Amino acid sequence: MLSLYSYSQNNGETKTSWFKNKVEVGGNFAFNVGNRTGIVELSPTFSLRPIPKFITSLGIICQYSWDNKYNISQFSYGFGLSARYTIISNMYVYAEYTYNPYIVFDNITESKTYGTATGFWIGGGYTKRISEHITIYSGVIYNVLTGPHADDNPRISGGVSYQL
Repeated sequence: MLSLYSYSQNNGETKTSWFKNKVEVGGNFAFNVGNRTGIVELSPTFSLRPIPKFITSLGIICQYSWDNKYNISQFSYGFGLSARYTIISNMYVYAEYTYNPYIVFDNITESKTYGTATGFWIGGGYTKRISEHITIYSGVIYNVLTGPHADDNPRISGGVSYQL
């Protein structure tokens, strides 16, 4: 009969607590309606924090906008890959690549136009933990890509994340 025993030391961190300290879910919801134009956006994100000051995220972007003056509307969908690094206290630097295929509907001629908008956004902002699990963040980002299908510059960004 052969018996094997194994002993190990553990700092008290279980796989569950490791997962809870490293993973966040969140995103943003944008809504802006004016006399002539409007936009509705929903962007859920899944984030991983490999080290305390650095977080990477994958987000899905879904956006609908309209312009009543030109009688057009647009639907776009895509994804964004981002990274946020806390430099001091609650201040962070930010970078994100976005890829958004879109469809523009001309409601007068009933025609459709297809395209893709890409962006490489850089910027920074402020983050604040408001509870044990919830963090809010906001900042200013600028798209360094230019061209007819690049997103508008600059933007005020923000969102909420929930640490599992």
